[in-house]
Amino acid sequence: MQRDLGSFPLSPGVRVKLVSAGFQTAEELLEVKPSELSKEVGISKEQALETLQIIRRERLTNIPRCAGPSESGKQCTALELLEQEHTQGFIITFCSALDNILGGGIPLTKTTEICGAPGVGKTQLCMQLAVDVQIPECFGGVAGEAVFIDTEGSFMVDRVVDLATACIQHLQLIAGTHKEK
Repeated sequence: MQRDLGSFPLSPGVRVKLVSAGFQTAEELLEVKPSELSKEVGISKEQALETLQIIRRERLTNIPRCAGPSESGKQCTALELLEQEHTQGFIITFCSALDNILGGGIPLTKTTEICGAPGVGKTQLCMQLAVDVQIPECFGGVAGEAVFIDTEGSFMVDRVVDLATACIQHLQLIAGTHKEK
C-alpha cells in the first residue's frame, strides 16, 4: 500500500519541495540516497537525510497497526498507541507558538476543548481552524473538511471570508518563496 507524503510529519517547506520535484508517495523515496534527494529536491544533505529517516521510521511504525481486540484480536501496548497517535497528523494554525504548545497543531481524531472567558477569541480560533483544516498537504495541511456548528449565533461569514483570503495569500507567499529558491 502506498502512503502519501502528506501523511508524514515533514516541515511544510520540505513537503512543498518534494511535491514540486514530483514525489507523491513514500515508496518513491525508499531507494533514493540522501545526496541524490538533496540535489533533485534542492534541500541540504542534512535535510534530505532527516527526511528519509522520518519517512523510513514512520513507514515502519505504520506496519502493521494494532487495533482494538474486536478488530484483529491483537492487543496494543501503550507505546504502540503513542506511536500511532504521532502519525495521525495535525491541523496547523500557522501560529508557531500555538502549534508548539499543542505539539504540532490541533490533533486529528481527538476532541480538543477550547474554553475561556467571553471575548478572548474562541470563535475566531474555531473559524481559523475551519479554514486551516482545508490547507493542501503540500503546504503541511491535511486537505480536510470542516463543519462549523454555531449554537450562539456568533458565526460571521464575512470574517471567515477574510480568514480564507488571508490563508490563500499566505500560501501563495510560501509557494512564491519556494519557486524563487
